[in-house]
Amino acid sequence: FNEPNATYDYALATTDKNLTSPGGNFTVRGTALSVNVTFAPPIYPVTFSETGLATGTGWSVTLGARTHSSTTSTIAFNESNGTYAFRVGSLAGYTVSPSSGNVTVHGAAVTEAIAFTVVVGPEYSVTFAEVGMPPVAGGGVAFNGGALTPFGGGGRVTFTEPNGSYPYTIAAASGYLLV
Repeated sequence: FNEPNATYDYALATTDKNLTSPGGNFTVRGTALSVNVTFAPPIYPVTFSETGLATGTGWSVTLGARTHSSTTSTIAFNESNGTYAFRVGSLAGYTVSPSSGNVTVHGAAVTEAIAFTVVVGPEYSVTFAEVGMPPVAGGGVAFNGGALTPFGGGGRVTFTEPNGSYPYTIAAASGYLLV
């Protein structure tokens, strides 16, 4: 082309739908010039969207050889057409499904749903017992933020919980002191 001095924008097209180019611009400044153009496969977003984690919990996905991490509910990659292996990083206290697999990009964005589930271990009995006094009405235990559960006729209160640390408050029956 023979063009006067100026800046020119250009767009590129090809009949090969497996290639694309962003186009660009060039400036003529009184001398001949060559503009190199590059065609590459089109890029599409591959998004992993998790459910089940508490807000702000960190998680990660490895897609191919790249690992991305996030504390939000999504992790995104940009990929050309093809099939890619993925693996979700493990988190203590959770199971994840799917933990690995393949995603296929075929001319459009892809979203893969990832579900985290809290692992609930076995539960154990936690028993509070009155000792050294006859069973009386009024005493009890408020366990793990719950309402006061009165000691029964046997002077015992039992809760069933998984491993963990739990707050509790013991209330004495009227006329008695806790020691």
